[in-house]
Amino acid sequence: MWALLLVFLWSQDGTRVLIMNNGKKLVCSKVEDKGNVVQVVSNGQAYSFPKKLINWEASEQAQKQYESDLAEAEARKTAETQAQPKAEEERKPIVFVSIEEKPDSGQPTKVQLTKRGNSLIVPVVLNGKGPYSIILDTGAELTCISPVITREVGAQRVEGEVHLGGVGGTEQGKIVLFSEISVAGARVGDFHAVEVDLSKAMGEEVIGLLGQDFLNHFSVQINSSENFVEFTPISGRAVDHLGDRISLEALIDRWKDMSGKIGHHMGTVGRVTQNYQRGGTQRLGTDAQQAELFFIDLRSLMNELISEGGDKIMPYLSSAERLRFQQDMSCHPIMDRFLTDVVRYCHHFVSNPQPTDQLTQQFSDEYSQLQARYNEFEACQARY
Repeated sequence: MWALLLVFLWSQDGTRVLIMNNGKKLVCSKVEDKGNVVQVVSNGQAYSFPKKLINWEASEQAQKQYESDLAEAEARKTAETQAQPKAEEERKPIVFVSIEEKPDSGQPTKVQLTKRGNSLIVPVVLNGKGPYSIILDTGAELTCISPVITREVGAQRVEGEVHLGGVGGTEQGKIVLFSEISVAGARVGDFHAVEVDLSKAMGEEVIGLLGQDFLNHFSVQINSSENFVEFTPISGRAVDHLGDRISLEALIDRWKDMSGKIGHHMGTVGRVTQNYQRGGTQRLGTDAQQAELFFIDLRSLMNELISEGGDKIMPYLSSAERLRFQQDMSCHPIMDRFLTDVVRYCHHFVSNPQPTDQLTQQFSDEYSQLQARYNEFEACQARY
């Protein structure tokens, strides 16, 4: 059954989409069935994980949606390419005509655009105030707004920061929330954006960049010859890029913290074992339970990292952190076996706090096997 399903999940461009049981999506360039284990390649990195972690029914639906999105994106790309000017337009002042805001009826909305070199300028209304001049940037992942304007329109500050890389270096921006952002009636509510001052790069005439996190709510058609852009709402198709980014950074922070504590908690397991062998019970259940909860959380975190895929996570890591992450991901099958064993081992202590000769011998044997698993995991990491 699995082999047939894996064949079905191949897309026309060679991409396979897998949905994990925790709801996370993994986009793969290669998927191989290895019995109880699935081997995948994502962003050039090879991973292996148990087949039972995959929601196959959801994966089938996600693959169909991917195929539909791919076909529509190709059609949109062709249309935009045909609409682009063949040569750089002469620079001229930015002038807008008055544009009446239209109700969001689900119908296409046209808005006049103005060119400044290769930049396309459109009017944007933020929290009902404006319009302001903003660059429509199909290459920008996130919408960026000047701090002066975010204060002027009363945008809500949200906890978290984002690092933006560009030709001029790295900028650090704060996250803000608008109750509504609209371009001539093309509206998006409860919209997150990045508050950052880009005036040195773009000039004072514009307030920022309108990125894909807004544009993905619409089918966007640019008509350069007649100087207008058309927005057609697409229900249920938008992606919260900034929300994903915040979630990923929080996930990475947890991984950095927990991956450095494995040795400490293995030390706790060793002390619990020695205490048990000596017949002591002081803090036995508490220490064992704390170790058990840590390793349960770590196993869940590792599975979540696997489902996210390295292509999303790598940009947020330093060189040293990338190496450690690659080590952990490459050794995931071994680590998963170790985590399964150590959770079961700790739970035995919690369930049997009073030592007996039989249990003492049993735990001694199990600890030796567990230590061998841990050594196998460390040896795997050392190979990379």
